[in-house]
Amino acid sequence: MHNRRSSPFWPLSGFRLASLLALVLLLGLATDWYLSFSQSPLFHSPAIDEALHWQWAQALASGQGSPEIPYFRAPLYPWFLGGLTRLGLQLSGLRLAGMLACLAGAWLLSRWASRLGGPRAGLAVLFLILLNAGLIYYSPMLLIPALLLPLVIAGGLALWKAWQSGSRLWAPVAGMLLGLAGIARPTALPLLLPGLWLLWHHGQAAPARRRGQAAAFLASALLPLALVASINGWPASGVLVASQGGVNFWIGNNPVADGSSASLPGVGAAWEREDARQLAEASGAIGPGAESRWFGQKARHWLTANPADAGLLWLRKASLVLERRPLGNNTPILALAGRSASLAWLLQFGWSLLLLLGLGGLLEGHPRSHAWRQWLLLAIGLQVLTVVAFFVNTRFLLPASVLLMLPAACWLAALSEHSLLEQRARLVLLLSLIGVGIMAFSPHPVICGALAGGLAGWWPGREASPARGSSWILGLVVLLPVLYVHHPWVPWLIMALSAPGWVRLLWPAQGFRHPRLLALLVLLLLFQEINPLALGGQPERDGRARSRLQFQEGNAWQRLEQPEKAEHSFLRALEEWPGQAEVRLNLGILAEARGDFQQAAQWYGEELELKGGSAKAHNNLGNLALRAGRFERAIAEYELALALRPGLEDARWNLGLAHSRLGLALARDNQPDSALLQLDAVMRTPYRGKALDLLREALRSRLSDPGMSHPSPDARVRP
Repeated sequence: MHNRRSSPFWPLSGFRLASLLALVLLLGLATDWYLSFSQSPLFHSPAIDEALHWQWAQALASGQGSPEIPYFRAPLYPWFLGGLTRLGLQLSGLRLAGMLACLAGAWLLSRWASRLGGPRAGLAVLFLILLNAGLIYYSPMLLIPALLLPLVIAGGLALWKAWQSGSRLWAPVAGMLLGLAGIARPTALPLLLPGLWLLWHHGQAAPARRRGQAAAFLASALLPLALVASINGWPASGVLVASQGGVNFWIGNNPVADGSSASLPGVGAAWEREDARQLAEASGAIGPGAESRWFGQKARHWLTANPADAGLLWLRKASLVLERRPLGNNTPILALAGRSASLAWLLQFGWSLLLLLGLGGLLEGHPRSHAWRQWLLLAIGLQVLTVVAFFVNTRFLLPASVLLMLPAACWLAALSEHSLLEQRARLVLLLSLIGVGIMAFSPHPVICGALAGGLAGWWPGREASPARGSSWILGLVVLLPVLYVHHPWVPWLIMALSAPGWVRLLWPAQGFRHPRLLALLVLLLLFQEINPLALGGQPERDGRARSRLQFQEGNAWQRLEQPEKAEHSFLRALEEWPGQAEVRLNLGILAEARGDFQQAAQWYGEELELKGGSAKAHNNLGNLALRAGRFERAIAEYELALALRPGLEDARWNLGLAHSRLGLALARDNQPDSALLQLDAVMRTPYRGKALDLLREALRSRLSDPGMSHPSPDARVRP
């Protein structure tokens, strides 16, 4: 007779079969997202951080060397992309490589969990990865998590092997992997501290051998840092790994910061690297290291000068760590992931369940090794602290979320050993699947999961009467329509009905060690729903997110030279959020390109009304005036643009072109003295190399034959 307890994870027929099923589900979910993402123009034309990494990789692959940005960004991920590009991979291949790297990281995480909590924990972590939809979302993108997370996981597994075996071989391997993670994203460097502490104080070897392990771990971790510091010329540049840290610290700690979005005072959310450089240089901070220190000092000064505002901001950032919905600082996550049939609803509730299970596991004493439980607490705490210190988004929280899966998996593995759970395993699985099916359509997906688990907990055991079970099945049927009613009391009602079932399910006689843990977890779940420090009304946030996505896709269509699709995306962006001024700027550029100058002027004017001052809009209005031969008006618009944004090189170029055209016109009108005054103005702009020849030719032609003067054929305005 088959013994159910002999199976590693009943009711599935075996650990290997269950692991294979989990990997197939994970691969299917990742493939579904990859195919959905491939339908967006952003897949074929990277934007923002993706574009920066792609350009850097192309420069490395073509032998041009690294551009200036190594000072600004940590270099390992672009080096990784550059190596793959050198091997012949293009955009789609690079995205697929990132997805496969994350899947390999998932397999390594399963191995790590099985070492900490047994084979059941290794299996549980594979299913928990399905909840960590942020990891799946970022895997095919040209962003750092595709490399960072596998390095952190592999480094943690190597650290466990070094701790468990006392081998001097695994300690430097772990140090090297975590050091490489540090030059992929410097916020991973704090992971070295708990690793060093673990080997020094809690290793399994003799004290002298533990000290040798710790020294080898630290020395190998410092090797990648020394390599990057030597490339950056640390003594001269003042940049150890990257100078972006100072800018990011000011982004997250300034008078206009909201805790999640990236914005600079005086520049706004659409700031660029050049804006940051010129802000620093205007105050005398010359060079990448000086820029980083200057921005860091600005942030520290604001924090100390405004303790009340700073405290409220940090409290908001801490609360955003518990935010149920994902937070994106570049491409809006939910707006893009909503096009996937399976990923969107996972993003709605996956982080909530993962956070609850991870914290529950740590509080309940999992993993059972005291040293590793302390290591996880330190590592997760340091990762969350680094995120809160800058600004909070799902991408930055991914390392902490991956580490949280370890105590969650160990706790689930321990709970699965309880006889009470084994008696109800089939029903729990069935009702959970029903709950998951409802979640795709419900306005309260987390509440559906709570209801399914709660009803499973009230299902009668051997000591209960069948009538009680029948009444709960009837209650499920009655309550299902209530899930579609959008009233504020519905979540509270369902939570109240579900909580006793969860107590019965998860609190057997040998269950919780801490009596108040369940209340803490329920309060945490409720806080995610009613957080008073959240970023504002959800419908408005969703509309803005969809508008930003359409705006970014319109820009991508422009780069792909498909103006009709670009205009369609921009108009849809305005439908979602009419207040987005940058959309009007781009619609004006498209209208100008097709020769509709009146419509272009209208779009630029609307942008100026909304923003109260836009350097790019003034630049483009100057372009329209220049095309119409209104040179004085063009010069005035370009000067307004430069007054708002002194670093706008297009406006400086166009200002020189306008002065040149005005000089030509004055020369044709036999006003050589006035034309020479324009020459003096041109000489102070980047256009001086071409304009000087033009004006000299104009003056000579006016003295001989006026018909000989022609503008340079490559003298074009820059939108």
